[in-house]
Amino acid sequence: MNVLTTLEIDVLQSNELKQAIELAAKYKLPAIIVHPELAANAFIGRGTARGKFKIITAIDWPKASKYGAQKLIDLSIDAIETDGFEVMITPDKSEAEIANEARAITDFARNHLQPGFEVRFVFPQDSSEEFIERAAKALVKVPKPVCLRNDIFLKTQTSKACAETHNHFINVVRRQNGIAIKISGNINGLKSIAECDKASKFAVNVTQAKTIIKEYYKQSQIQDVVNS
Repeated sequence: MNVLTTLEIDVLQSNELKQAIELAAKYKLPAIIVHPELAANAFIGRGTARGKFKIITAIDWPKASKYGAQKLIDLSIDAIETDGFEVMITPDKSEAEIANEARAITDFARNHLQPGFEVRFVFPQDSSEEFIERAAKALVKVPKPVCLRNDIFLKTQTSKACAETHNHFINVVRRQNGIAIKISGNINGLKSIAECDKASKFAVNVTQAKTIIKEYYKQSQIQDVVNS
């Protein structure tokens, strides 16, 4: 498997955008996740780089302070007309409330945005196992999202983000829902990816992406020598 097709770069600061676009275009990464205010420049950069990657808007990060379709009200046209949303689930809501929120956002995308527009959901940091189960169960009741992400933080304490915690999250979700999983948190190399083999996507920053790309090509070169 080409692990590069599983990497998506988070870009929340303007000084990270140019490098993220260059990496995504050169190495054919599938997507970058951008702060809403960076959407316009992301479009320009993708065009200049002739990239094929998707631009996904981060919605209501980092605290999920709004509920339902209210999350979309203040977005610019550029932020809405990207290739998808990665929406933080509002914490401390019931199963029915989570389903209603997800349905409102999904219905908006289906009724007003381009065909193939992606809707993804992400958990707030430190979500309890009970809340993860509740949300995963609620999302069964709405049109299937592209993926469900465990967290938005890319670098954090090892006790909060390691193979054990990532795989536990995957197992908790899988008890309720067969949705694809995106993992965030200390994805620092190929080893981190290999240890979470049930995940479909991985969130990284520019530095993490560079390290993984370097390791991937070094490994490929070694494999070519072995096979020659």
